[in-house]
Amino acid sequence: VVQGPDGEPLRGIHTQLYRQDRLNEGNATDAGGAFSIMVPDGAYRFSLSAGSCRLGIYGADGRRWTGEGQQPVVTVTDVVDVTGIVIRLSRPLAELCEP
Repeated sequence: VVQGPDGEPLRGIHTQLYRQDRLNEGNATDAGGAFSIMVPDGAYRFSLSAGSCRLGIYGADGRRWTGEGQQPVVTVTDVVDVTGIVIRLSRPLAELCEP
């Protein structure tokens, strides 16, 4: 689920999973901020965008990567659903846009 800074669900946020530096899958959030992406086992970088606005890379803990240290990954193993990822943006969309 993707939420705004006040906890409101965000619709239309594009979620993307990258594996080995290429896009593997992506999907947009629904009216409740939820998304679902089917991928094979592996470690993925998880990023968000809103239109042409890149919102950054996020970990499975919902935290935005600051650019320090290794990029966080979301790991999928044994074809088990990865659930409970809640990303709550720290600031409004316009303030999070990356060039």
